Amino acid sequence: MRKVVLVATLALIALSMALAAPAQEKAQAAEPKAPEMTAEQKAAMEAMIKAGTPGEPHTLLASMEGRWKAVVKSWHAPGAPPDVMEGTSENKMVLGGRYLKQMFKGSFAGQPFDGIGFTGFDNVTKKVQGVWMDSMSTGVMFSTGEIDASGKAIASVMTYGDPVTGKAKTSRDVVRIVGPDQHVMEMYDTGPDGKEFLMMEITYTRVM
Repeated sequence: MRKVVLVATLALIALSMALAAPAQEKAQAAEPKAPEMTAEQKAAMEAMIKAGTPGEPHTLLASMEGRWKAVVKSWHAPGAPPDVMEGTSENKMVLGGRYLKQMFKGSFAGQPFDGIGFTGFDNVTKKVQGVWMDSMSTGVMFSTGEIDASGKAIASVMTYGDPVTGKAKTSRDVVRIVGPDQHVMEMYDTGPDGKEFLMMEITYTRVM
């Protein structure tokens, strides 16, 4: 009796599979196929992939990953003695190695100071681009620059709102890679005489 039931069950399963196969084939045939891309579409896709792929400039940014001790010197006027403060910077490449994220902590004028920045290299414009925000302002600073021929320095122009004049202002900054364990950022402003002077210098020394 059990043998008869088993044979009957197997027969029903086989029949169900046989009936389902044509229906499945019909459903698959009814599914619309994605149209093949044209040559122009393929070229556009390849260009987008190339533009979004990290390269050598991103490797330069990645050299600044890690935890750093920062010594900050700032000058309020040409020839004036600098104010000096210390802080720390936590740097990490994010979004698949495309942008360097910086988290800065320190103090300024006896008050806690925090800053957040992102720096990237745009494969399309061939420019270094950055944004900076900190606890001493409510505006976002934007920078655009280039990597020099040595591949060890980035020169940029930063644009931000001047709280004194209420107008947009620009300053120049340079980041120099001294070695794997140190890099220096210099920011230049224009003095009353119209000449450029060193306004800020931050020396980053690797902690880990």
